[in-house]
Amino acid sequence: MGKNSPKETQNPVTGPLVDFLYIDRERLDSFISQITTGTLRSVTKVQNTSESSSRSGIGDVKVLKGEISKAQTSGVGSTEKYDPFYWQIINLLNTLSTNAINIIDDSLLDGPKLVTLKGKLTVRDSNSIGSISSSIIRTPASFGINPKDREAKNNIKMVDELIRLLPNSITIGLELGDGNIVSGTLNPSGLQINKTDIVQQYGATLPGSWFVFGIFDYAPPIKPNYEVKFSTSEGVFSNLSDQYSNILNSLCSGGPYKIIPVIIYRAVSLI
Repeated sequence: MGKNSPKETQNPVTGPLVDFLYIDRERLDSFISQITTGTLRSVTKVQNTSESSSRSGIGDVKVLKGEISKAQTSGVGSTEKYDPFYWQIINLLNTLSTNAINIIDDSLLDGPKLVTLKGKLTVRDSNSIGSISSSIIRTPASFGINPKDREAKNNIKMVDELIRLLPNSITIGLELGDGNIVSGTLNPSGLQINKTDIVQQYGATLPGSWFVFGIFDYAPPIKPNYEVKFSTSEGVFSNLSDQYSNILNSLCSGGPYKIIPVIIYRAVSLI
């Protein structure tokens, strides 16, 4: 935990484009609706002209810079319809003016904070890990493990059993500039690229710096209590459920720093 003020950097301005890896549309819609009158689904623009119609806009915002234009010739008129979804994302980030933070500071630990963090991004898929561990158990020699090495095989079986306790999930770890790791869970439907493609293309850690916009929480680790109480007012099932959740937390937790990701993106520069 750092004692200095959070180090802030500008959201990507080195390139004119932004590459989105993950978008939680439901939470994004919620934030946009709380700031504006609602979420735009489509915009229709009608222009009447006897010769030509054109539209040209130059973006000069913190997250995105660029120019778009369109021209049509018509004796009656022209109609343009476009989806403003990504424009609303850029507009939300600029409206909130969330500069990227790359160290943990005490000011972040007091209640949930809506932040943009910057760091090295790791993506893990527990389902894929479980498939690999099962393959290692079946054919250890294919992975360079001596089938007669009983200790190695037992260790692999133990890890496989632990993995099977975990729910199928996609998790992230964001390593900040001070070495702290902020962890979170992704909804598969929010990924803009297939999770298996990420693993095949990059492995666990994606190249470059990534920005994660979301809700930051400080959650100190909970020491699991393995004692099952059969005479509690909450009931045996509730007690078992709580213990199971705490055990999963101890197995999966990457530390006390958590984030509910809403948007994950990076800057893309043009040559």
